[in-house]
Amino acid sequence: MKGKEDEPWHWHTKQRHMMKAEMDDAFRVRKWVVVFLLAVGVVAIFGALGFVRWLRYVWIHWDTIGKAGPIIKNTGDVFMYENREAL
Repeated sequence: MKGKEDEPWHWHTKQRHMMKAEMDDAFRVRKWVVVFLLAVGVVAIFGALGFVRWLRYVWIHWDTIGKAGPIIKNTGDVFMYENREAL
């Protein structure tokens, strides 16, 4: 029958310290992962908002995209508009 003296003392005493070090490391890494995910989320939100604004612009100006617009000429104090299609 084995007594308490025969058990390896280092396993039980060092295991607690090792587990504590592993937990500290895991929480330290987790903090940076959370910061990274939050940054990616903010960038994704701004990207989605920019994409929605671009889609809205295309939807509103669908009939004028790719067509010739007016040319503005400054003739003194009066601005004159010419139609590009007539040129």
